[in-house]
Amino acid sequence: CLNFFESIIAIKGNSIHRLDNFPGDTEFRVEPLLTDVGSVAYRTCLNDGSIMSFLSPEGWLGLETTQTYGDIQKTTGLSTKFHTDAVKYANSGAYSDYNQTDKQLWISLYDGSAQLSYIHVLDVGIGGQLSHYRFAFGHSCFKYVNGEMLIGGIDGNLYKLVDDDSVFTDNAVSYTSDTYFRSPFIDFNL
Repeated sequence: CLNFFESIIAIKGNSIHRLDNFPGDTEFRVEPLLTDVGSVAYRTCLNDGSIMSFLSPEGWLGLETTQTYGDIQKTTGLSTKFHTDAVKYANSGAYSDYNQTDKQLWISLYDGSAQLSYIHVLDVGIGGQLSHYRFAFGHSCFKYVNGEMLIGGIDGNLYKLVDDDSVFTDNAVSYTSDTYFRSPFIDFNL
């Protein structure tokens, strides 16, 4: 469930509904919006930044809305380059978050036995460029908290993404030499 304008959007496995209850109302109604699409991973449902997004069997989708009333018009794929991976690994183990500092959507996929070592990053701020992040350490989660992106390492340490030099740190110890950035494919909206 996601807050959306004055409604709550419920994204189920194969459908999307809107629950309307305006302040002061004693009644509410549930309105089906889309009955042919939903999310397979509840931790990928986001309403941060300027887009509502989720992972579905059809790919990593965004919801287009009207500005005035928040009505949902249709879903659209967030990246054609990412579509194959999104469909291949669309399962409940995926999770995503929105990096507000860099205006990026991050998603991590699960192959059925382990979390994939790289993170797909969609740069909303520059028109949808798609890249990969890969850390020298295995990660189990990430979350944008108090103005910074935090990454949970499977080694039990908590890392943070420092926005000025892209250094991952743990307890003030720099991991610069062990951490690297990788972008094997990039979608420049061509």
